[in-house]
Amino acid sequence: MNKEQKKFSQGLEKVLREMCRRVGARYEDLDFSDPEWFYRYEWTLEEEEDFVKWLTKELVSDTQLRKDLMRYPTSRRKYLQRFAEMFTANYGWRLKEGGE
Repeated sequence: MNKEQKKFSQGLEKVLREMCRRVGARYEDLDFSDPEWFYRYEWTLEEEEDFVKWLTKELVSDTQLRKDLMRYPTSRRKYLQRFAEMFTANYGWRLKEGGE
């Protein structure tokens, strides 16, 4: 990863590092400027759901994370969970074949 790629907010970097940790990837080795970076690894549906729960919990408890990730930060849990689901749908790893 070059310096150009490290221009993420602290909150986004935290989330991406957690995603990497969950699939055994090294954050430093991924090229996030590649438009298909999230196709490099896979996780199960259960792992994805667990990540959504983790991200929701982090968003609820971390005001700065909400500000880093959301255009219109809110503290309403319902919206934070929906945001976590949408973030994961858009940027999460692809599901393993069969979703298992």
